[in-house]
Amino acid sequence: MKRIKLLILTLSSFIIIKAQTPFEQLLKAENDFQKQCLEMGIKKGFLANLDSTAIAFTKEDIESASKYWNSLPDFSGIFSWAPTYAE
Repeated sequence: MKRIKLLILTLSSFIIIKAQTPFEQLLKAENDFQKQCLEMGIKKGFLANLDSTAIAFTKEDIESASKYWNSLPDFSGIFSWAPTYAE
């Protein structure tokens, strides 16, 4: 019985250590987004991460971000993305 309790205590401590704070989750999501854009290309990276309700502020109007990104031709460029502030 003592061994089982010790095993449960050990496993639960690993779970607590592995749990991410909301801030760490945000940083991971941002870094994963950057990695996807570098691997897939900027356009495909954005399209893969857009929410269905996302909007884009264009020169002409505010429109669906999906519609906007899909309207762009594939392009290459330098992609640098990193969070600079988070609360």
